[in-house]
Amino acid sequence: MSAPRKYLLELRATAARLVNEALAEEPQVSLNAAVLQIGPQVRIATDMLRIWSKQGRVDQGLSPRATTSDVARINGT
Repeated sequence: MSAPRKYLLELRATAARLVNEALAEEPQVSLNAAVLQIGPQVRIATDMLRIWSKQGRVDQGLSPRATTSDVARINGT
């Protein structure tokens, strides 16, 4: 059995969306800067928020890596 999640999925999605909106509004801002700005506002560790944001961009087809659904399919879950 897996460990319980510390953050609700809705909170994860909202926080990642805020980072992506910040990046869209100001293209010159780096992912790191956006995460450092948004993380404390939503009380999420910046490293976690960075990971979620990167994976969200992959899942949306904005970055070339294996999507969450691809990984689940490969792992058989």
